[in-house]
Parts: sequence; structure tokens; C-alpha cells
Amino acid sequence: MSGVNHPLCVIQILSGQLKGKTFPVHKPVVTLGRDSNNDIVIFDPKVSRHHARLLWENGNWSIEKVAQRNTLTVNRRSMVRSVLQNGDTIGLGEDTACLFLLAEADAQAQVTPQRVGPDQRVGSGPVTPPIMQPSGPISSVPMPAVVSPTPPPPLNRPIAEKTAIGGMPALIVSSNVGADKQTHPLLKPMISIGRHQSNDIVIGEPVISNIHAQIVREGDQWVFVHPHPARDKTLNGLIYQGNFIPGNQQFRKPLVRGDIFRIGDMHGTLVTLAYDDGSGALQEPAPDIHPIALDRPLITLGRAPITWWS
Repeated sequence: MSGVNHPLCVIQILSGQLKGKTFPVHKPVVTLGRDSNNDIVIFDPKVSRHHARLLWENGNWSIEKVAQRNTLTVNRRSMVRSVLQNGDTIGLGEDTACLFLLAEADAQAQVTPQRVGPDQRVGSGPVTPPIMQPSGPISSVPMPAVVSPTPPPPLNRPIAEKTAIGGMPALIVSSNVGADKQTHPLLKPMISIGRHQSNDIVIGEPVISNIHAQIVREGDQWVFVHPHPARDKTLNGLIYQGNFIPGNQQFRKPLVRGDIFRIGDMHGTLVTLAYDDGSGALQEPAPDIHPIALDRPLITLGRAPITWWS
């Protein structure tokens, strides 16, 4: 498998300092960690210097953690070692997440493997290859369409059916009290949204309830559900197309390109959830909403511009 020009697989960084970077893999053993000697260097203080290894073995890709103390998850499940499938999400430490994507030949030939137990290890020796450099946005890496499984995947499997991460439906989260804007690909058929760390999409603003809403896959359609089915209500409800949905009101909306939801409170905090269908078609970005400083004795509100005279 060595010596090929096209990538065998691609690692896409979903969060952390390298968010959006991609690392095409061209060899059967790849090391990941904070140390500069790794193939893929992760700039995250919660990632170990030598954290994990990606391995091609017996016709399948696997990932294993190098030391017992290291934190490794696959699709949010803690693992010592796990066989990987196309579209799996890999967690390194607490804050860094990656997406695993197969190249065309491997994606077409892959047979759904069984998960490997945590007591199994790979006994290959140490590897000291040159450091791989990120290749830029994943759309620049030639990737084939991912083969859709038949029958449809069970509910505990991620959904990855687009050509690249840029072609996947996603939820873009922003806030008027912070500059960060986070893109969350919709990789699973049931995605929970809330402030608690157990959610798939974690939004740390106090305006968000611990478990606030859900996005579910129904056939070929994504549906936004409020409140989350596990809860009877949310604290601050939801705003959609200028209409306020109270926290105890059931609301379901099949998602279409450009849908924008907001969650706010009486203090002016607004969290924006914008849906991108992954089609690549141009769409208007969600307008920024900024707090208005109450720093004058008289403040007017209206559509017409006002000229102030001294």
C-alpha cells in the first residue's frame, strides 16, 4: 500500500487549533500526538505527546491509543482500540475531534467489521516517519462519494454520504456575545443540542438549556425538534422566522437550506443556529446581531436613520 500518490484515507480536524485542516494518509501506520515527531501533530495541551496510532491491518483501518491514560473515543464511545469505518468521528483528549474518511478504493471494498475489544493491541514496532503537513480545506483533496450502506445504517452509526466534509449537512452555531463560529457536521441520525457536555453539539452559553433540542434524520430529511424529546420544556424556548416558540411548546421543522433558529433571553444574549444543507449553493449568512449599549439618556428604535446634532 505504500508508494501510492492518492490518499488511502483522510483525517479531517473538526475542532481545536487545527480545525478545518486535512491530513491525507499515504502509508499504513500513522502516529498522532502533541510531539513534533508525530505524523499528525495535534496542538492541544490535553493531547499526549504520543497519543494514538492509525493502522492498516488485515484489510481494515484501526486506531489505538498509545498509553492507557490517554483519552480516545470513536463516535463518542471510549476505546482502547477500534476498527474504523468511513465517516467515524475520533476524539483525542477532551477537546480535539477528527473525522475519518476513506479513499475510493477502500470505501468500495470495506466490509463492515466488528469492533475490537479494549484488551487487544497491535504489536508493530515504533515508527519515526516525517511529519505530514495539512493540505488545506478538505474540498481540495480529491475524495470520492462515500458508498451508502445497504440496508440503511442503524441508529448508532454516523451518517456520511457526501463527497467531503464541505458537502455534508451541518449546523453553524454563533453568538452575539462571542466571536467564535462553530460548524458541526451532521454525522449521526440523532443529534442532541444543549449546554451539558453529554450532548453531540455542546453550546456553553447559559441561555441554552442543559438539553435543549434535537436534530433527527427521517428518511432523506433532517428535522429540528424542540424541546428535546427527553425534556418537557426549555428555559428560553426558540425563535424561528421572527416567531417565538415558548419553552413548553412542541415544535418540529424539516430543515431546508438557510433555516435560522435563535435562542435568547431578556438580557439580549442570542445564540444563532444556522442550517447548511451541504449542497455548496450560495446562501445568505445569518446576520450578526450585536448588543446595543445603553450609554445615552435617550435611545430611539425604528427603521429610519437618525442624524444626531450637537
